[in-house]
Amino acid sequence: MALENSKEALENGFEGAVSGMTLADLIQIKNLNRFTGCLSVKHRGKTGFIFFREGELVHAELDGLSGSEAFFSIMLWPGGEFRAESKIATTYQTISENLTFLLLESHRLKDEQKRISSLSAANKLTASLSPGEQNMSDINRKLKAITEVEYAVVLTKKGETVDDSSYEGSTHSANAYYLSLFTNKLGNQLGTGEMISAAVHGSDRHLLLFQSKNHYLSVAVSGNSQLGAVESVIKKALTQK
Repeated sequence: MALENSKEALENGFEGAVSGMTLADLIQIKNLNRFTGCLSVKHRGKTGFIFFREGELVHAELDGLSGSEAFFSIMLWPGGEFRAESKIATTYQTISENLTFLLLESHRLKDEQKRISSLSAANKLTASLSPGEQNMSDINRKLKAITEVEYAVVLTKKGETVDDSSYEGSTHSANAYYLSLFTNKLGNQLGTGEMISAAVHGSDRHLLLFQSKNHYLSVAVSGNSQLGAVESVIKKALTQK
């Protein structure tokens, strides 16, 4: 290991929490200050080390990883505690990329991590809407138990209402189908792909739209409610057996 530590050096180091300031911000400050030394970052029992020489990143270590691989793994952490110590240096140089590239790439990887997490949550939701796992009446029963939900309707990808022959159900299905067409068209133009879910905020009513393999689920939510909080409750209700 490249970390040449001493008890005295560690005791005199600067400690803090990576909160309010991102780790990328902290690294940029070290770069501007032409810092030479080690920045250690702790998160959930793990400790990663990032080494600087005259402000440039030269080496990183984490759980047997080194170089840019270790650096990117550390950058994906959502927070933690840090210690900056100028008395700890290294002769290793496992990072050759410039700082701008490293920070841009770490930002891209973090966005990708968030996207995968969102898709995973969406897959759990769409699985609950798949045929055979639960019938349409059961979905409506679960959602109508939520105080903020005013109406819920399941419709096919062609806009046909399922398990609701009422005029109100048909109206909600028509609105939801139009929203699905609009969001999918917008997604194609923006390059985000097919819609997984959509949310429309209104003064009188909010509308949530979720997609499964064969159906859409449209949920009308009270306009005076917090849509994000209600959406979480809806997803939890749908995933419960």
